[in-house]
Amino acid sequence: TSIQVDGQLDWRVFAFAAAAALFTGILSGVLPAQQAWAGRDAQRVSPVTGVRGRGRFRDVILPIQIALCCAVLTASLVSFRGLSRSLRTPLGFDPRGVAVASTDLTCARYRAEDGRAFQRRVLEELSRVPGVKTAAYANRLPLSTNNSLPVYFTGDTTDFSPSHGKIAGNYSVSPGYFRTMGTRLIAGRDFTWRDGTWRDGAQTIQRAIVNETFARTVLHSREAIGRHFRFRQQGPPVEVIGMVEDGKYVALTEIPLPVVFWPAAQEYDSAMTLVVRSSGPEQVTATRLREAVSGLDPRLPLYGAGSLTDFIGLVFLPARIATTALCAFGLLAAMLAVTGIHGMAQHAVSGRIREIGVRVAVGAGPWQVLRPLLLRTALQLAIGSCAGLVLGLAADRALASIVYKASARDPVVLAGAALGMVLIGFAATW
Repeated sequence: TSIQVDGQLDWRVFAFAAAAALFTGILSGVLPAQQAWAGRDAQRVSPVTGVRGRGRFRDVILPIQIALCCAVLTASLVSFRGLSRSLRTPLGFDPRGVAVASTDLTCARYRAEDGRAFQRRVLEELSRVPGVKTAAYANRLPLSTNNSLPVYFTGDTTDFSPSHGKIAGNYSVSPGYFRTMGTRLIAGRDFTWRDGTWRDGAQTIQRAIVNETFARTVLHSREAIGRHFRFRQQGPPVEVIGMVEDGKYVALTEIPLPVVFWPAAQEYDSAMTLVVRSSGPEQVTATRLREAVSGLDPRLPLYGAGSLTDFIGLVFLPARIATTALCAFGLLAAMLAVTGIHGMAQHAVSGRIREIGVRVAVGAGPWQVLRPLLLRTALQLAIGSCAGLVLGLAADRALASIVYKASARDPVVLAGAALGMVLIGFAATW
């Protein structure tokens, strides 16, 4: 799978960046310059108490800065936790140790009869490759960009309007596919090459394997073996001979999707994705897979040869991009928060030097001197952090649509964000 990224320069992006830089520069410089011009800084701090008359602007800006920092920090932790969970989420198959490669037999001008024979010869050749445990093929794989979602009906239905059916995934697989993919067969049996045989130009029987969600939503039963459903109005009922575990077929964030697996011998499909499970490295297996196919027919092109983990990597790309970006923004926000808290604490101390000297002279201890200085900063840190956590919780749904299993209500995320803000505030104030 290839991704094309538009790298053209857009003048609107540069114009926005320039305007934002000018605005923040002017905003952060005009007020201090105006105060210095008016000569009010010296009057704003009492020589004894250090209480400021017009320092409320800083008291408002700093909690807002802390709140934004905490919100971004929470979002980065949420996305990181979601990404780590999505990498461990059950997919309905095990990609470890599996190599894949795709092709289309029409590229070498195979007809249906010759194509069927070639597909079986490929599997026989791959089974003789050293280290290969099992091999199979399918017209498409789960979590690929090519998906088919037809409508299926119960076996006794008489109304074939789409509103009375259920949309389900559709895959054509060879015998041994589930064992190769690591998909658990819950009940029934796997396909054999005898399933879907043809006689006198007419198909004698149709068989299929379904997943748990299909059995529950279409067949309305947890015992799917031996039950029937319909695919076309004119076609015969389809007998269910096996049931496999649910998985992810279109996206990680999808709700459980009903899926039907058809035997590859039932209907010829020139599109073929080979899957090979071996005891060796996936890239080495992919190379041997390519050599085996090339040895049978050098004219046939192979694309996407590599590991199954890399094949489904596109599904995790949005989560990886979001996590990387939010972690970078979180680090930048933490640096800004450290700068703001440090500046606020420094200003508070510099304005109360005389008071500190008086307290020390009359015998005040270190904590008695530090407490009034730290409490003000701690209060602003607490207010800003609470507001930031609320903002992070509000962004929970938006993050969940990008990163699978991302939740700002995770206690680990909330505790990590709070601990992070405490450490940032302590380091900046110290």
